[in-house]
Formats: sequence, structure tokens, C-alpha cells
Amino acid sequence: MVVTLVDLVKFFDKEEVYDELATMQKEGIDPKCIRIWEKLNRRCNIKVKTGVRVTECFDVGLTIGQGGAGAVLISQINIDDAINEYFKGSDEEEFYGCVRMQSMSFQDDIQFHNSIWRSVVVNGIKMNYVLNEKGQECHPKKSGFIVFVTKKYKELITKEEEDDPLWLGWN
Repeated sequence: MVVTLVDLVKFFDKEEVYDELATMQKEGIDPKCIRIWEKLNRRCNIKVKTGVRVTECFDVGLTIGQGGAGAVLISQINIDDAINEYFKGSDEEEFYGCVRMQSMSFQDDIQFHNSIWRSVVVNGIKMNYVLNEKGQECHPKKSGFIVFVTKKYKELITKEEEDDPLWLGWN
């Protein structure tokens, strides 16, 4: 079993606003609510708390930053829709009996699992399409994969990885 873990990098946890507004429309949210949401978030001022200090307040423009309950829900729906679009009907995902084990996501962390290296690589390619569509990238130090196998199979996976490396946007 190979578990691929992806952590998304975001600039101050900021996402593409119009992408999220389009997701809200696609999910059937009342257009009046979408317009109000856009107006409420048109002029966002933020401060960033670092290890040393809190920065001065500055305007980031139209944004739906993470933190609010509604923003978290829309953000999760937004990334879930993209993952479902690329992974729907996929043969590369692992099965438990006849149940397909789909990718899992929690906020900005995504996980999928496979038992064949070729499927790991194909899912990595699909994940790159998701990331590019959403204007995101993987965090190089928080993303990777874990191999849970016998020593013999681990050697085979290691050889396959050398021949066909995993590409998740951080290489």
C-alpha cells in the first residue's frame, strides 16, 4: 500500500475568489447570497502574525480567506469538486473488496492510496491537474508518500519509483 499525502500551499490561506464564487453558483446557492458574499469580501484588510511580530494591516482586495465558517465550507467544496472531477470513475484508486477507496481531503490536506506504483504516478498527474486548475501547489516539505509493504515489495516499488518518479509539483 502506498499512501500519498498532499498539503496545499496558499498565500495567507487565500484562494481564487472567482473560482469559489463559481463553485457557490454551481452548488445552487442563491445568487443574492453570492453577491452579498462578494460585497462583504471586496475590501479585506489583514494582519499576519509571525513568530516575531504582527505585521501592519494591509489591503489584499477581494478575497475569501480561510478562518470563517462559511469560507471553510466553500473552500472544501471547491477543492472536493475538482478532485471528484478528475478522479471520478478512476481505475487507479484502491478497492476494498468491491468498494472504491476514494481520495480523502480535510481542509488543505489530501490523501489517496494505491497498491500499484503506476497508479500512484497516474494519481499524481491527476493531482497536478487539480492543483493547476485551482492555482495551488504542493508544500514540498509536507507532501510525499509512505510505503506500507513487505521488504521485497518495497525494493520493487523503489526501483519503479526510480524508473517512473512521482511528480506532485514540487520537483
